[in-house]
Amino acid sequence: MAKRNPVSKTNYWFIIACVAIALLAVVAFSSWKNYQAQTSYKADSDYRAGNLYGQAIPTKKPIIVQQCSDGTLVGKCSANKPYFCNSQKQKVADSVRCGCPGGQIPVTGGGCSAVAPYEMKTYIEDDLDYQLDRVRYTTGGSRFYTQDSSFWPGVGPKYLTADSAAALALPNNGILYTDPSISFNEVQHAMLFAYTHYDTTSKAVQAQYAKTGYEAVFQPGLPLCLDTTKSVANCPSSSLLKNSNVKIWLLGSSWYVRDVQLSNYNITNMTLVREDGKTLKLSENKEIEVIGQSGSAKNWRVKFISSLYPNSYVTESVYAIRIYNDIDQVYKTPITQTLNPGEAILIIKYPAGYRLNYLGMESTDYDSLQFSVQRVQTFTNTTGGTVTGNFMYILSGKSNAFQYNGVSRPDVYVLLEPFQSWHKVNSVWYLDNNGYLAKAGASVVGQVVYHYKSDEQAFIFINSTNSTGGFLGQLNWTIIQIPEITEDGGGTSAYPTTNWHINFVYDKNLDQLVNSPQAPVSDKVGYSFGGNIYLGTQEPGFVTNRGTIFQAFSPTSASFGYPLNVVHARYTLQYYGDDIVWVPGGYVNQK
Repeated sequence: MAKRNPVSKTNYWFIIACVAIALLAVVAFSSWKNYQAQTSYKADSDYRAGNLYGQAIPTKKPIIVQQCSDGTLVGKCSANKPYFCNSQKQKVADSVRCGCPGGQIPVTGGGCSAVAPYEMKTYIEDDLDYQLDRVRYTTGGSRFYTQDSSFWPGVGPKYLTADSAAALALPNNGILYTDPSISFNEVQHAMLFAYTHYDTTSKAVQAQYAKTGYEAVFQPGLPLCLDTTKSVANCPSSSLLKNSNVKIWLLGSSWYVRDVQLSNYNITNMTLVREDGKTLKLSENKEIEVIGQSGSAKNWRVKFISSLYPNSYVTESVYAIRIYNDIDQVYKTPITQTLNPGEAILIIKYPAGYRLNYLGMESTDYDSLQFSVQRVQTFTNTTGGTVTGNFMYILSGKSNAFQYNGVSRPDVYVLLEPFQSWHKVNSVWYLDNNGYLAKAGASVVGQVVYHYKSDEQAFIFINSTNSTGGFLGQLNWTIIQIPEITEDGGGTSAYPTTNWHINFVYDKNLDQLVNSPQAPVSDKVGYSFGGNIYLGTQEPGFVTNRGTIFQAFSPTSASFGYPLNVVHARYTLQYYGDDIVWVPGGYVNQK
């Protein structure tokens, strides 16, 4: 029987050791490949050769991204305005660099503050213009032009500065740059115009010819070379404004000035870059170009103004950057310059720093004033007799609107056609405390004193006679005139002879109310001033200069909403924010 050769003990352990080393090599190689696939390094110089497998060994650790706690990269603005991630990886408020949330403005110290819209008012049939709100003035059309005169106070549009409108205020008092040799600052202005007018087609009080303009003014000027003893041609590169970190304000945002171009010492082009990379290209009398937002500044143009006042600069400088739009600011189709209540104009469409809001008519208290024809009425008077005829009955919503002989009443009667010859045409009567008809007075004929306020009154005329024997030569017509005070501080008494007044007619032949002697229909009233008498021109819905609302008209009645105070239209200038994304088409509604 053959004998087996036994394996020596030494060879056995040698085989086990070889297998173990092979397995370890496989595991190590696999792990390294996986590590290599998940790790990147800066450059070939970060490696040295010569490991067991012939692979490079990194000499540096992977790059660690520097960022703040919210993920904002160091040196960048946070999505949460106005915060900036500084080199210590701390979030700090820096509104000059990073801007503010919508509706807030940058303030000194880096923070943001909400600012209330600046409110302006006009009368109805009045311009929003350079004059005080309480002064009525209208041209019936636009007074906003692109010439320099449009951008000066005392001419044309409403001219607003930060002194009146806080939305235009700048942080650090507008100081842009200061050192021992030079200092300059900036202020913002807004120009606003609208004609507040009742439109008979839309039957609404509208803001017509609405236009705006904007101006950034630099004092004593914005030098194109920070070494102001040198012209741009001789300015060291490091001192050029376009190579500096100086930022200016435009439309409520801060911008770096880049790539300024001159022609005969006048600025023709300027590029502005915001911290977030948004870029504006401004060219003299040309449409603003918003990079990446084609058409967003539609029709908005630029005018550069050289320094208008003497200064110590040798270098070329800018006094103002002006933005205007001659064509279309409302962006309706078809083109119009009209705003309805709740609509607005953005200045400019993008980036939309500011907007002009038209809010419509202010809220106020109205008295219900009604006129009605009461035919063939008989009343017992205070003497025991009777008064018979056709009456005009006037009813107010105020319990003391009509006051005679110590009696206050909400109503009064005017005798239009007496059936007894001893009673005068247009004599005024009222019911006394016992319910009897009392005459207002022998001398009170054709005149009703309407006490709509404790300190103001309107003398309503109801007139059938004049120098020719009748109204407009017609004895069979009676005109009713309702006067009104149309301006703040315009007195305490209104008369048809000296004030604006509503007019309509009573026809004695038809025993009814009509538009005019020439138009025996009942659907319109007239509106005129002083001795002028216009009839049958305004339909229900008409709003007068005071704000009186013509409500209804029929053969037997007429009704009006008579405001206790002069009504104003309201406008506001609002800081809209610098983070609004432009949306093509349409206009912006007030929110």
